[in-house]
Amino acid sequence: MIHPDSLKCQELLDRSVALTTAIKNVDTNPLTFGPVTYGFGAMYNLQGAPDWNAVKGGRTWFADWYLDKMKSASQTAGRRLLDVFDLHWYSEAIGNNERIVGASNPANRANAEARIQAPRTLWDRNYREDSWIAQWYSSFLPLIPLMKSSIATYYPGTKLSISEYNYGGENHISGGLAMADALGIYGKYGVDFGFYWQCENTTAFTSAAFKLYRNYNGSNGLFGTVSVNATTSDSVRSSAYASLSSSTNNELHLVLLNKNYDSTMNATITITSPETYESVRIWSFDSTSAAISERQPAPVIAGNTFTCAIPKLTACHIVCAPSTAIGRGKPVSARPYCLARITGRRLSVAYSFPAHESGLIQLFRLDGTLIHRWSSLSGSGMLRLNQNNLGPVASAMVLAWRSKGTGNAERIIFSH
Repeated sequence: MIHPDSLKCQELLDRSVALTTAIKNVDTNPLTFGPVTYGFGAMYNLQGAPDWNAVKGGRTWFADWYLDKMKSASQTAGRRLLDVFDLHWYSEAIGNNERIVGASNPANRANAEARIQAPRTLWDRNYREDSWIAQWYSSFLPLIPLMKSSIATYYPGTKLSISEYNYGGENHISGGLAMADALGIYGKYGVDFGFYWQCENTTAFTSAAFKLYRNYNGSNGLFGTVSVNATTSDSVRSSAYASLSSSTNNELHLVLLNKNYDSTMNATITITSPETYESVRIWSFDSTSAAISERQPAPVIAGNTFTCAIPKLTACHIVCAPSTAIGRGKPVSARPYCLARITGRRLSVAYSFPAHESGLIQLFRLDGTLIHRWSSLSGSGMLRLNQNNLGPVASAMVLAWRSKGTGNAERIIFSH
């Protein structure tokens, strides 16, 4: 009713050039997004635009034509008009004869398993989902590598955005795992912007996926800012993403997903790095609850290798702290921070509290017996207890610490 004639490619291009030019005339440093395609049909031929066959030339899909034409318009204007190529991606994957987005029963196992695997369509050349896109247009998948190639060929330097996406099952573990997977994929494969579009009333598990990256410990703990390579031997049943955190002294952050519906994953993680990592902590959510909690006991790392059992349908955020975080004469974090290790019969505790705060550290046996207490700590430093102070060494102990300025409190259960 508003636009009774079918949209033509040239019309969309003309409107894009006019609008981006107007924006650039009044804003000194904007980012313009276009063409904001609603789905694959628009990416392919602008949903059968009447002039597509006449204008496409040798291009295989509309995305290439639009990028090329916006580049030409930018060259004519003497400035970049399109900053970000933007598309929407609501998965068309099918499970239990029903699309995974908007499924009447997202907890159905076939539907849930299709949802868990669906993010692989973004990157995995060896995966073919059950969808009309994969059936008839498989040469255009996986999506992100093709889009990166189109941008490199037709308008280099353009950023990539998926400004609406959803995998369904927002209140089910399958939706949480799919969202955690998609977020990891965006970071690993270079999607510059991603905007989740809520489709269901309750979103406990998709919210948990965001928290896994943005607030895994309840104290605004973040996934790192520098992406590093992470691979898994089984991309069907697991996903792995890794990053370094420059703000917390090169902590290594891993997001590890067990996508298996039936069994625990006994994972062996090997870190190839010049750093020596000495402690591991794990936070996770799983099929029983969307609440993220710390898993105990923490695994022991030696030679930059550790093993851990990840239960079925579980998403983990693993934090590995390097030995260089211990004993430095400056704070290792803007937030209170504490590390502990036992070497032989000697305990070393590295701490860091903001200068305007004071900290309390207490060491307990698992039965609650206090072994030692350090109070009125500030700045950063190293605490040590030898054999005489420790007494009989139990298989595990609890280190409790608290920043008196902010009230932040944490506990570490560790073994020797």
